Amino acid sequence: MTDLLERASNLAPYLHRIVDEALTRRQVEVLPETKIYLVSVAQDFTKPSSVVSYDKPVTLAYGDSLQESNKGEKIRKLMNLGDRCLTLVSFFPDSITKRQGESGLEYHARIGSSAYTQVGSSLPGKQPLFFELARRFSDLTKILSDIYSPFSDSPAHLAEILRQWEETGDPHAYAILLAHGMLSLGELDIQN
Repeated sequence: MTDLLERASNLAPYLHRIVDEALTRRQVEVLPETKIYLVSVAQDFTKPSSVVSYDKPVTLAYGDSLQESNKGEKIRKLMNLGDRCLTLVSFFPDSITKRQGESGLEYHARIGSSAYTQVGSSLPGKQPLFFELARRFSDLTKILSDIYSPFSDSPAHLAEILRQWEETGDPHAYAILLAHGMLSLGELDIQN
C-alpha cells in the first residue's frame, strides 16, 4: 500500500518521463507548453472526478459549445471537449471502433482538433499551444496512448499490437512486440 501511495504522489514526474520517452521514441517534436499540457491531460484523467458519464455525444457537445454566448464558458467547454476527444482516442480506441468503426476514431479526432482550433482562435497568446494540439492531434493521441502501453501485456492486447504492426509497420508496436519476444530483430526490415 505504501508503494502505491508513493507512486501516486510521484505521478507528475512519472508522466513527464513517459511523455518525454514517447516523444523521443516516436520522433515527435512539440512546443514545451504542449508537452506540459499533455502531462496535465493525462494527470487530470487519473483523478476520480475525470471519470464521468458524458450527458451528450461529442457532436452535440461541440454544437452546444459553439453556440455558447459566454466567451469564457465557450472556451472552457471547447477545451473540455478537445481533452475528452484526446483521452477517448488515446486510451479507448477499441471502444470507439467497436461501436463506430475506424471512421469513429477519425471523427473524434476531427471534433477534438476543431475544438482546440476554436480555443486557439479565441485566446490571444495561447494560439501556438492550441493550434499545435489541433494540428498534431493524431500524433498526440499516440503519445498519450504510450502511457497505457507498458501496463498492458495481456495476450489480447499483444495480439492487437501485432495486428497494428502488421497493418502499419508502426515502430512503437514493433518495439513492444520485440520486448515481449514476439518478433525478432530482422522482422523490422521485412515490413519496411
